[in-house]
Amino acid sequence: PRAEAKMLKVTEEENPSGGGSGAEVAEAAGEGEEDEKPGKQRVGFRDRKIIAYEDRIRAYSTPDKIFRYFATLQRVEPDGSTQVLMTPADFVRSITPGVKQPEGLGLDAFQRYDPTKDELKLEVRPDSVFYTLGDKALISFSDYVFLLTHRSAQVQAILRDQSNVGKRHRDHSTTGNTLKAEMNTALATYFFGENGQGTLSVARMLEFQARLQRELNRIEFDRYQPDERDRISELRFARLLITYAGFSEAKKRKMLRRVREAFGKGDDEGEDDKAKASRGISFKQYVEFAQLLKCIADVDTALTFYHLVAGIQLDDHVLDVVFVLFDEDGDLHLSNKEFVSVMKHRMLRGLDRPMDTGLVRFLSALSTCAQNQVYGWFAKE
Repeated sequence: PRAEAKMLKVTEEENPSGGGSGAEVAEAAGEGEEDEKPGKQRVGFRDRKIIAYEDRIRAYSTPDKIFRYFATLQRVEPDGSTQVLMTPADFVRSITPGVKQPEGLGLDAFQRYDPTKDELKLEVRPDSVFYTLGDKALISFSDYVFLLTHRSAQVQAILRDQSNVGKRHRDHSTTGNTLKAEMNTALATYFFGENGQGTLSVARMLEFQARLQRELNRIEFDRYQPDERDRISELRFARLLITYAGFSEAKKRKMLRRVREAFGKGDDEGEDDKAKASRGISFKQYVEFAQLLKCIADVDTALTFYHLVAGIQLDDHVLDVVFVLFDEDGDLHLSNKEFVSVMKHRMLRGLDRPMDTGLVRFLSALSTCAQNQVYGWFAKE
């Protein structure tokens, strides 16, 4: 049954980022390992089933259904109509496997938000790129589709949507009447100026892409509850890396166990004497590693010269964690199978996979084969 929408004061505390703490996220992903906080309860059977269902929605559903499922706000407009909106945390949750939607919210079930009555508090910085989408940093369906496109394709592919003078065509529409799809005025102003007659340069698009990437990195990193030094443990960093890998739960547990044995659980958790002292991973180190992933195709062919390819120098401690996590055969080398292929999925956040179960493609292939066979019979006759 559809959960009823809630009428209440909208705050980030009531709609927590990711629907739970970093520890809950890790368990929700099904790693089955004890978390870094002692006494943490495991996710129950019901929650595991819900998470598996939500992962199928992320993988196989249409963008409008994904948006309607993971969006948490329904804004009341001055004329009495309503519009479904996402928060930045909702957007990241919609593309991150294993993160459970907040309780009581789901498909077409939202928190009602009346700007004239309710206070909206989102944990985003004043200079956040999401404010280019509007003064409240909220994401409409058209914004959501734009951000998905921006995350799943190269800038050159995005710019195909423009004319030869760099002006974006504004006659696009979406099918159906469920969601409003008019062009975002704030985003149009950001890209094309106040009068909408400006040109969108590649440099401007690259700037937006860099800001968006850093913002997503920040939200992902904060979900794992960094300490006062803005660091997360090596174990949580490892969980971040394999979020989009598509590994079985048994393989995830095995990989994470190696990291736990090598680095312990944290500075104050009483690690094994054999484990190295846990130094943690800072946000700066995480961003630098994400920068490496942007060049992962080049790194694939020049792994030993990554600092020349990506233009950065990774911290030795980050490399230690990566080696422990991915070096399954213990030969102190990372093969394409062990590392690069997983990081390619990580870079695209799962958006490189086809959004269907394969049945349509299978039936299409059968139809093509049957047609070719019939044509062959007639040709022989």
